Amino acid sequence: MPEKRNENFASTAVAATYSRRFGGDILLTSGPGDAGRGPKLWHAFVLCPPRTSALVEAPPLLCTDNFSGAPLLRRLRLATLRLSLWSVEEDGREGSDSSRHNRGERIQMKVFTSLPAPPSECQSSPQSQRRQSTLSHALVTPADTDSDLDRTTGTPDSSDLLDPQQRSPALDETMAALVLTKYHRFKGVLDDDQQAHITSFHLEEDSEAADTALSDIYVLKVVYTLPGEEGASERSLDLIVKQLPQDPFARFFVKEAQFDLREIKFYTKIVPDMVDFIADRLPDLPAEKQLPIPKCYYPLGDEEIDPSLETILVLEDLKSHDYRSPDFAKGLRLDQATLALEAIAKMHALSLAMRLAHSRPFNDVYPFLFQTDKATDSYQMLLDRGLPQLELFLEKKPHMTPVLKCILNIRHDMKNVISALLSPRCPVALLTHTDFWCNNLLFRADGGHCIVLDWQMVTYSRPTNDVALLVISSLPGELRRAHQHQLLDTYWQAFTAFAAKLNVDVEGGLGYSRAHLQEDYRRSQLLAILLCIGSVDVALGNASAEQRLLDALKDLHAEQIFSQQTIAQCLAA
Repeated sequence: MPEKRNENFASTAVAATYSRRFGGDILLTSGPGDAGRGPKLWHAFVLCPPRTSALVEAPPLLCTDNFSGAPLLRRLRLATLRLSLWSVEEDGREGSDSSRHNRGERIQMKVFTSLPAPPSECQSSPQSQRRQSTLSHALVTPADTDSDLDRTTGTPDSSDLLDPQQRSPALDETMAALVLTKYHRFKGVLDDDQQAHITSFHLEEDSEAADTALSDIYVLKVVYTLPGEEGASERSLDLIVKQLPQDPFARFFVKEAQFDLREIKFYTKIVPDMVDFIADRLPDLPAEKQLPIPKCYYPLGDEEIDPSLETILVLEDLKSHDYRSPDFAKGLRLDQATLALEAIAKMHALSLAMRLAHSRPFNDVYPFLFQTDKATDSYQMLLDRGLPQLELFLEKKPHMTPVLKCILNIRHDMKNVISALLSPRCPVALLTHTDFWCNNLLFRADGGHCIVLDWQMVTYSRPTNDVALLVISSLPGELRRAHQHQLLDTYWQAFTAFAAKLNVDVEGGLGYSRAHLQEDYRRSQLLAILLCIGSVDVALGNASAEQRLLDALKDLHAEQIFSQQTIAQCLAA
């Protein structure tokens, strides 16, 4: 254990505060720095009451000695949401793997339920809290912090350690002018010696997306003119600016996992290939019907290898065009689910046609894709956090005891099942979104179109993983039971029809039928519900979302999705 440090007033104050709140002792220790230089890596140890016989360790806190108590408290609370636990026998020896697993997770829940409320200035909106609980949040919640830190080179840049209140958006008016200039040069509107001129610039945080784990999001409203257009009407644009998160902990691990670069490369590598492929195969397809994604105006960082790079992604703000986010608590309506499945079916069919046209596997063509082993670890980290919460939730509902028992019986098979279902072992293996749920969708108010957002998790996998996740996570139970088969038909028809336009015969040429889709969907339901379990805090506390989760668990249990037979089928698939 690192040397105990109590000389820092802020750490001592935080320890005292948390000791009172938890009913146990808090020990803050600092690990070795870079030869005594740079920031310390603080560890927070929650020493639980003696009856628990457990030691809880939070991941390192990135801070400096002159950090005030409030920011450190903020970091500590953030870190306690990312706890890794192990049981300790009464005589102080570390317990067996089984006792550590079974006892430690229950203790974890006691700590979770004892968390104090954050200071008012640190509270996030319910929507931002929901968005923090997706699969994409898993890689900034490491289960083994030391091993994650060991993969880094050197100490995090000092800019990563600033209090969020002291940081500012990376995009200013000068940078915005550069963005517009480069975009219009790319479109052939401006010559190399011409520039856009901004006449009005307004940038503010996106109130619905602030405090997300993977990025800070701003809304930019800009008015500008182009050379040669004096006297003409000014142009205006509403844009979304995504940059690295200001939170030091999240920022450090997002850069390590390259979530920001993966989405940038999606827009700079995959999307241009898709556009070119459509232009070659479907030259008459209207632009607005090509890809159900936001337009990208500017990426910064796609070709850079400097780890300290401040990546920026500038996208069109579709909310200014009357697109709206669905209400997660209520879930999707049937028409919204239909539009979403038609949208992802188009992306699936297009990537399938591209994959068949390539002579190399997609993971070689696009090496930045979210790899199966890394994605599997992310799912497992979510499950390690969410399963104890689900257990406590279901223990209060006696009618759910058989369901809970079945889930716990397969817990040791979960990681292998996840890996098998994420791997591209399928005739129609293609690019999947991998985080395809209602909070990553926008719908036009007139009900005629759906846009798919947040492609940080793009993976080479099987299409039913996206379909199952949407249906299981985002549809109310009654609607799902009544229309699940219809929605699969909708997806199948959209998928095969668009593939056929791209000269791909899914059923005749690849030997993949509607029955095969049904079989894969059945298995993908297990992957989907495991993600829902890992993100159970998304639903807890909201009656409608809780009922949707309970309905899904009961129905999947009745369909034997948690059975050993289904496990064997998943592993063999």
